[in-house]
Amino acid sequence: MAVGQHGRMSAAAQEAQDEVLGAITPAVLAADVARMVRADSPTGAERPAVQELAAIAEEHALPARIDVHDLPALRGLARGVGAHAAVRLPGVSAIDRYLSVHAALAEHEREVNAAVAHPLMARLELAYPLLVGRLSAGRWSSQVPDELKFEGRLGVAVGADLAQARAALEQAVAAADDDRGPATEIRWHSGQVAPAQTPVDDLVRVARAIALTILRFGS
Repeated sequence: MAVGQHGRMSAAAQEAQDEVLGAITPAVLAADVARMVRADSPTGAERPAVQELAAIAEEHALPARIDVHDLPALRGLARGVGAHAAVRLPGVSAIDRYLSVHAALAEHEREVNAAVAHPLMARLELAYPLLVGRLSAGRWSSQVPDELKFEGRLGVAVGADLAQARAALEQAVAAADDDRGPATEIRWHSGQVAPAQTPVDDLVRVARAIALTILRFGS
């Protein structure tokens, strides 16, 4: 970039910078996001949300806001009663107790996704997923497992209250518990960020600011 003797930008350089910054529009920003996510995908395939972004970019328009849902991380503990395999009948398997909880989580996911209000999220096959991704149970192979730990993520709808969404899941788990042991515990950890609604104009301003910094100081 050409600058004057006292560090001032020349007219030609200023014109070039204005051209670059002016080219950062909502449509361009959406297309760039789509390309970045495709590049980050192990298969190179677009996710449904990215397909939506690409389509919007082709139409040279974006909705009034970029809306995203959140996936708060959770940890659960289902307890049973341990017993040796040789005399297992007095024991209560934590795995057996967890099965009803797992079914309740699946039903809760169906209820949350039964009537998706957000117009873009409604186009997705599953707008707000609820997933249990890890299970750990038992101490060794010859003992009735006295506890089962599970970890997962809760999909929170755009515009929903985070605390209410977590409470609804906790209530679904509590309703699935039986009387053969303590209540299943749910704890929330890691990222607990509420769903966001960001004006597109704000995103464009940030992108332009980043571009301006790169133009001035280099990447």
